[in-house]
Amino acid sequence: MFLRDMYVGQTHIIDVLAQQFDVQVSREMPHEVRRHKNLLGNYAIQMLKFVRRARRYFYREQVYENLIFTHFSPKGNPTLNRGERQNYALALYAIN
Repeated sequence: MFLRDMYVGQTHIIDVLAQQFDVQVSREMPHEVRRHKNLLGNYAIQMLKFVRRARRYFYREQVYENLIFTHFSPKGNPTLNRGERQNYALALYAIN
C-alpha cells in the first residue's frame, strides 16, 4: 500500500496527520515530491502544498546529512537519495 492510497474514512491520511500532529519534514521533501509526483497520482498537488507548509530547517541539518553520507555512502552520488538522508538526519536530530 502506498501513502497516496491511504484514507481514514473519506479523508486522506496526510490531512489527518496534519490535523492531529505538528508534522515537520526536511527541506528536501518538496523536491522529492516533485520528482515523484507521478507516484502520487491525483494527490500530488495537495501533497506538495502539505510538505511546503511542513518543511523546517533543523539545527545541524547539514552536519547530520553529511555524517550519514560520508560514513554510509562515501562513493555514492550526493544527490541520489538525498531525501532519505535528510529523513535519517531529522531522526538523529529528534533523538539527540
